[in-house]
Amino acid sequence: MSIFKKLFGKREQAPALPTISPEFAELLDNSRFYLNSYTEINQSGWDFGKHKTYQMKQDEGILRFNFEDGTVVECPFQAIGSFSTVDNSWAWAWANPSINESLKVDAQRVYAYGAEHQIALLTTPEWPASMDWAWSMTAFAASGGRAEGAFCATHGTDGNVPDLP
Repeated sequence: MSIFKKLFGKREQAPALPTISPEFAELLDNSRFYLNSYTEINQSGWDFGKHKTYQMKQDEGILRFNFEDGTVVECPFQAIGSFSTVDNSWAWAWANPSINESLKVDAQRVYAYGAEHQIALLTTPEWPASMDWAWSMTAFAASGGRAEGAFCATHGTDGNVPDLP
């Protein structure tokens, strides 16, 4: 079973956290289903998740995957947020000064939606969370921005997103 199937599953409910409206819970469930569908397509189409290395170029807004056989796949990216395994927290990209403004467009769209609909999870810069909640927020942003996938980049514990060579 792929890591994405384990994370998203089929129409799985968003993990429990503070009370959210039934309408927002349904949006999260639909968002996870949306992202899972694209992930399955990308896994079968170009072995998404089986890369050897990756590079994030903030100045270009390009995410580059390098595979064992020499294949390179590039795609544009947006930063949505970061999940800390150190303190189990989620931090939105819109509140992170180390991320280029041009890479925060989708995260800022989520903030605006949260402000309009008074959803604290979308307008609080950082909050206690599980990895499931981090993926739910990513899926919500991805579906709203009509993204064709999402990638969890690993980086240092300082909260800054590095530009890799």
